[in-house]
Amino acid sequence: MSLLRLGALLALLQISAASQAAEAGTPAGASSEPWVEVNTGSGLITNLPAVNVNGLLAEMGEMRSSLQSRKEKLAQAARASKFDLKDGLITVVVPGGLLYAMAVQQRHHRAMEKLAEVTVHLDNLTEEIIEFRSATTRQRLMAALR
Repeated sequence: MSLLRLGALLALLQISAASQAAEAGTPAGASSEPWVEVNTGSGLITNLPAVNVNGLLAEMGEMRSSLQSRKEKLAQAARASKFDLKDGLITVVVPGGLLYAMAVQQRHHRAMEKLAEVTVHLDNLTEEIIEFRSATTRQRLMAALR
């Protein structure tokens, strides 16, 4: 039964490597090093690919900056869609002005909801970046102490 599980694991790893290579646009066997090395004598996995920490931090930084720019644009849109004196005059003077006021308020409410959603995503990403940096620092310290 354990050989069946090991075979299934190896098959899943090969499928995963092939799908990642297909997404990247390179053939599955294009890498010079195998994705997973298995010691044939003991059957243990001896080599797994390392995570590029700096690349991952750079991607997280890019995501954070794009979320910040999106937050700024949404904040500006929320300020622009806020009900003001002009909208109040239109509401009073124009027939059907209450419908206009309702549409302005809905537009402002939607902009504020989107802004709150982006703010939550930005806060979560910032917390995750902090946790990731502290975890990688801890790992580097532990490796240096060994």
